[in-house]
Amino acid sequence: MSQHNMIEVKDLHKWFARLHVLRGVSLSIQEGEVVVIAGASGSGKSTLLRCINGLEKIQSGQITVDNISIHASKTNLNKVRQRIGIVFQSYNLFPHMTVLRNITIGPMKVKGMMSTRANERAMNLLKRIGIAEKAQAYPDQLSGGQRQRVAILRALAMEPKVMLFDEPTSALDPEMISEVLDLMRELAKEKMTMIVVSHEMGFAREVADRIAFMADGQIVEIAPPQEFFSHPKDERTRSFIEKVLAV
Repeated sequence: MSQHNMIEVKDLHKWFARLHVLRGVSLSIQEGEVVVIAGASGSGKSTLLRCINGLEKIQSGQITVDNISIHASKTNLNKVRQRIGIVFQSYNLFPHMTVLRNITIGPMKVKGMMSTRANERAMNLLKRIGIAEKAQAYPDQLSGGQRQRVAILRALAMEPKVMLFDEPTSALDPEMISEVLDLMRELAKEKMTMIVVSHEMGFAREVADRIAFMADGQIVEIAPPQEFFSHPKDERTRSFIEKVLAV
C-alpha cells in the first residue's frame, strides 16, 4: 500500500506586523513519518506548527493535512483540528478538572462520544503509561512529567491522524524528560505521523525519519539523522550541530 503525504506545506509565508516570520517554507511529510524540527529560538519553528494547526492565519502559501486545505475559506477548522493533536511546552490542562475529565471532555463534547466509552478509553490510555491510579487526581497533584503525558493522552483521545509537539520537554526537570520521550517513542513505533519541535537531539537521532533545520524563517536543510549529523551541508546547520554536540 503506497503512502501518501499526510502534511503538505507549500511556499508558506507568515508575517507578524512587519516581522516576516516564515519565508517560503515548504515541507512534505508522509503518513507514518516522524520529522523533528530543530533550530535556534525565533527561527519560526513554533509558528510553523501553529499554522499547520490553523491557530495562526497565513498571508500566502498552502497547507493541507490529510488532503484538506487548512486555510481555505470553506474549511471547517474545528472539524479539521480533530485530526491534528497538538502538545505545547506548557501542559494547558484544565486545573479544575480531574485527569480523567481532562482526557474525556474532548471526545464527549466535540465528537459526541458516550461517557462510558470515553471513560473506558481514557482509563486504557492511563493504564498504558502506568498512572491509572491518578484518574481522579487534579493536574496540580501530578509531577511535570505526568502532566505532560496526560496532555499527550488528551490529544490522543481524539484519535488524531497527526500529532504536533512544540518543545514538549523544555519545561520539565531532566529526570522527567525521559518518561515523556518514552511515550513519544511508542507513538513513533506505532507509525503516528509526527512533527516534533525539539532540542532533544538524542531523541531526534534515534526516532526521526528526517530532521529539518530552521533558520531565519526558512527550512535550510532537511535530511535523515545519519546524514544530518555526519554531513550537514549548510554552515548554520554545522554551527548548530557543533554547539549541540558540545553540550
